[in-house]
Amino acid sequence: MKYVQHVGDPTFGEEVSISQQIQKIVDTSPKLKFTDAQLLLLDTYETGYGICNHTQFAVDNSRPLALVAMHWAESNSEQSAWYERIEQFKERQVYHTFGLSLIEFLDLPRDICIKILDICGKKQTSEGKITDDLQRRFDSLGKTP
Repeated sequence: MKYVQHVGDPTFGEEVSISQQIQKIVDTSPKLKFTDAQLLLLDTYETGYGICNHTQFAVDNSRPLALVAMHWAESNSEQSAWYERIEQFKERQVYHTFGLSLIEFLDLPRDICIKILDICGKKQTSEGKITDDLQRRFDSLGKTP
């Protein structure tokens, strides 16, 4: 069975064998009603992927809300385009180039944001080349031919 990539964390669940998990359920479970089968599959998923260990839950109940707690791998906000745009705004120094605040930038249509980031990236590349050239010239000043 092919591994399905997770939205928030591309490496989430790579070490879990889906086919082994399903085979284990089939081999060890009695014939179940539909709703019971759904709950069993959910428990197996959460245990197999390390979200909540249901086999240990009955013994160690130190986290009583573990079943409803947000697991880091289930959060896709850190990997969202919104957060990426915030990082790009900072890295590409949009404020210094266009004078836009973060809120003003995020309010713009997506295609305009991408164009602004592209312009800022080209400007940074150009400035980096100029800086490198100036550094080489400065370094060569003290050297005699």
